[in-house]
Amino acid sequence: MEFGGEQSLHERIEERRGRGLGAFPPGTILRVALCVARGLQYLHTEQRLLHGDIKSPNVVVRGDFEAVKICDVGVSLPLDENLTVRDPSLRYVGTEPWTPPEALEPGAPISDRADIFAFGLTLWEMLALSVPHLPPPHSDSQEDSSCSEDSLDEAAFQAARECWAEPAGKRSGNAGINQRELWDKPAGKWSWNAEITEREFWDNGAGMPG
Repeated sequence: MEFGGEQSLHERIEERRGRGLGAFPPGTILRVALCVARGLQYLHTEQRLLHGDIKSPNVVVRGDFEAVKICDVGVSLPLDENLTVRDPSLRYVGTEPWTPPEALEPGAPISDRADIFAFGLTLWEMLALSVPHLPPPHSDSQEDSSCSEDSLDEAAFQAARECWAEPAGKRSGNAGINQRELWDKPAGKWSWNAEITEREFWDNGAGMPG
């Protein structure tokens, strides 16, 4: 099978932040945008599949961005001819920092737009060098404690609880959902949407083919 790449986009982002560099060059961001967009077009229009978990750890990069590919379709959902999830009873899994607003509303229809929302946040990561909706690290020690792959679940959970400490709906456009209940789920239960950690995922080579 084709080799997807040596690293995930998430790892490239962490490397760049660790070296004290700013946002990726516009040309690099444009290349990633085009490659991921073409991959999503193929999934949506030809395979009728919603990826369901677009994020920087699920984008692999080869060389100096010579190739950029989407991987990990383990939580994909079938789409109908209108590019809406075919079975309304199927649940969007995703990963919370990249989750689209409609996935937080019980019974809201999920379509190809869910992937596009997460795609936009993935490009935002290349500009901010930070996980969406989490406080950006300001030092190496803070980076190690808040945004490493091994501790991201707990850090994101704590940040989210602080963010939603205000009455439900005050900071969200999702009327009718109790955000406090949403984030009161046990830490680690809501992120990376699997029992396997991202580090184990990449160390096992899973998803490396494009």
